[in-house]
Amino acid sequence: MAFLGDAGVPGSPEASRAWDEQQARAVGPQVRTLRVRGPSPDLDGAFEAARREGAQAVLVLEMPATIEHRRRIAESAIRHRLPTLFVGSYGDAGGLIAYGTSRGETGQRVAGYVDKILKGAQPGTLPVERLTGHELIVNLETARSIGVTIPAAVLERADRVIQ
Repeated sequence: MAFLGDAGVPGSPEASRAWDEQQARAVGPQVRTLRVRGPSPDLDGAFEAARREGAQAVLVLEMPATIEHRRRIAESAIRHRLPTLFVGSYGDAGGLIAYGTSRGETGQRVAGYVDKILKGAQPGTLPVERLTGHELIVNLETARSIGVTIPAAVLERADRVIQ
């Protein structure tokens, strides 16, 4: 398993890498953390490194560079025949699977907070809310491109299937 993140995110990449790898080891797979940087990241280089390290799939972390370049990431993953899981509801990227908090629900909640603040509520007095809605998006076109079969049980649970 490879985690793909953003080297430009403030903080120690080494500390973040250690945390990523510690979490992955707790689940079971061996993990390789890949970081990309800049306006034109070397995505093919990152996927080549993932392949060299024996990665069989890539978890694309929700970070500025990975969100901005999500379509390029998905295209590179397809060229390297690596399944991708995008965190969040970035099913538009072209990755194999996207799973996470619903952007629709997030937008509704944010709009509700903005409405309350514009009506005079003090932001510090508003309760913190936890989003509970999640979306599972499966891209069958990508599955066909990389030669992966998605189990029927996964397709049945998907909120959206891209043909």
